[in-house]
Amino acid sequence: MKNRLIALLVFLLIILGLFSCKHNDKLKYVFRNSKNLVPIIIYHNFDRNANKKDTSTFDINKFERNLIYLKNNGYNTIFAKDLDKPLPEKPIVITMDDGYMSNYKLAFPLLKKYDMKATIFIIGWSVGAQNTHYSLSFFNWNQAKEMVDSKLIDIESHSYDLHSEKGYSYGEGKICEKGVGKLLNETDEDYIKRVKADYKKIYNLITEHLNYEPKVFAYPYGIYNKLAEKTIKEEGANITFITGTEIADISNGFYLLPRITMESYTDLQTVISTSIFN
Repeated sequence: MKNRLIALLVFLLIILGLFSCKHNDKLKYVFRNSKNLVPIIIYHNFDRNANKKDTSTFDINKFERNLIYLKNNGYNTIFAKDLDKPLPEKPIVITMDDGYMSNYKLAFPLLKKYDMKATIFIIGWSVGAQNTHYSLSFFNWNQAKEMVDSKLIDIESHSYDLHSEKGYSYGEGKICEKGVGKLLNETDEDYIKRVKADYKKIYNLITEHLNYEPKVFAYPYGIYNKLAEKTIKEEGANITFITGTEIADISNGFYLLPRITMESYTDLQTVISTSIFN
């Protein structure tokens, strides 16, 4: 009798193990209160023959496979600005940073093909710029308006001219630290004034050209500080983003939400599964 009980127990443990392996991801997803977990991913530039050495440029064919994967697995794309609204089942936010021409020429047609949404964070000074220091071009305001009018693209702020490495800003050539970094010997008062002026400049451009008020801000390079965050909130941002490797948990609020960068070698399915289920 004892041996039979032991054998039965072993059998049940094996069955349970097989079940848990098969459904492990789903169980973890449920246990972690998935309603509050939203994958937010970042793409930058796209190309038809992306070089893996250029990690920020993503192969457009791979991007299409990403969209197909999301579609086939029941994900619903939403705009970044809608994170503070009631969410659909399995929400995901696709974002694109900087406003490259390839967003318009390559990615936008695929979003239309699969009826999926994305948010593009633009750098104000570079809208319509051609062959910049990046050796790349950026879509113009007419193209931005076309995308917004499709109701598949929302355009928000990535700053006017705070997206630069330390030295001189790429747009206006002003002395700068990286991103929203505070200058050496810059007073808090002067820093706040500078961040406010930059925020208002791109805010006014988006309002003028796209006929709505931007309410979302993505920190250049994902770099922020408490003074910048306080200032940008006071200027009216409802949602702000940094970068990270984890899923966004909106139960903690809508500020400083992490976004996961998609690089040339990144696999979307792996990103989503490891971010949500670990």
